[in-house]
Amino acid sequence: GDSASIVLDKTVCYVESGGQISDVGFIFIDNVFYFKVTNIINNNGYFEHIGYVENGNIDLFDLVYVSFDINYRNNISKNHTATNLLNKVLRVLLGNNVFQKGSLVSYDKFSFDFNYDFFINSDMIFKIEEVINNIIFSNFSVSSYYLDFYQARDKDVLFLQGEDYNDNVRVIDINNGYSIEACCGTHVKNTVSIGFFKIIYESGVSKGIRRFECKTGIYSFYYIKTIDNMFSFILKKFRTNISNLENIVLKYFDKNKIIDKNLKFFEREFFYYKFYDLLYKSLILSGIFFV
Repeated sequence: GDSASIVLDKTVCYVESGGQISDVGFIFIDNVFYFKVTNIINNNGYFEHIGYVENGNIDLFDLVYVSFDINYRNNISKNHTATNLLNKVLRVLLGNNVFQKGSLVSYDKFSFDFNYDFFINSDMIFKIEEVINNIIFSNFSVSSYYLDFYQARDKDVLFLQGEDYNDNVRVIDINNGYSIEACCGTHVKNTVSIGFFKIIYESGVSKGIRRFECKTGIYSFYYIKTIDNMFSFILKKFRTNISNLENIVLKYFDKNKIIDKNLKFFEREFFYYKFYDLLYKSLILSGIFFV
């Protein structure tokens, strides 16, 4: 269980870059050593695998095997391809002047920052989700290939503003040109593998920059199930069904407004009562009497 780092000159794991987190996995020697990898850092071409020893010992220059957690990798890949789809769909629905300003692609969710000056309402969020999920269900192909930088630019490949690129650019192509983006990281082979896409939060992170937090695959299901459980609890408390919930909630708030208004009235009357009571007592103590 000791925490440790193992430095290797090569690895099969993806190492954090391009907004995507590192893989997790294992380093092992059969029946001798087992090490759980929880993070990986690239130190000038040497890969520091951070984690903890599950059993056994290891010596300098031992030959080891490295593997990554395939389920963890697959969930990250779903989120990364969904990030590309979101980038494309935002430009379709909000305008070509919208650009990605940052992202963080994890295994259970991803965040996406982009320039936009206005609050994005629930109708637009629904439209974005609808378009992306239709693409997912259409089972578009996802391919990767390399292009010369100038070829990529001439082909209208989308580049992340402010990033430096090599002469050879890796391109992620969804549906043979629907979305063509210079992108590293891991991706699914077809959009249906993403499963489902859900925006869970929208916010402004700075002036002119909005952020979406999103989930895909099994984690979008977990999120929706959590919401479903909350609704079930509320329906039971109000003793109603989903079709009548809105009316019940509105009546509840109207009733609370009346209660709140009455409370404020009684609070004000009580304040006056206490004020005059204290005034009367102070006058009595001062020797002033009223008949």
